[in-house]
Amino acid sequence: MTSSDIQLLMIGATVTIADGLLLGDTCQHDMDCSDSVKGSYCTLEGTCECSPFYVRLNESSCLPSQLLESECSLSEQCSMRVANSSCIGGRCQCDGGFLQFRKHTCLSRK
Repeated sequence: MTSSDIQLLMIGATVTIADGLLLGDTCQHDMDCSDSVKGSYCTLEGTCECSPFYVRLNESSCLPSQLLESECSLSEQCSMRVANSSCIGGRCQCDGGFLQFRKHTCLSRK
């Protein structure tokens, strides 16, 4: 739980409600994570992680994977969706030695 947890007193029992969970924090439900970090979920082990096809930027941000020519911040956003691609100049592009085929494939030049 975070330092901003809220304590409630209900019929003699104390219940802790998570407020602002971060990636890596303990959780019980997907909403515990996704309410704070867009693109995250609660794993079966009870930990907040980025959802499939999302890349962890830091403890409070998950970025969506991207197709070729889309805007990006991290190379993992590109390579997660399209093999042999990277984030170059803020856009997903094929790596050197590969040619773009549509927005979803990088083909070897050889």
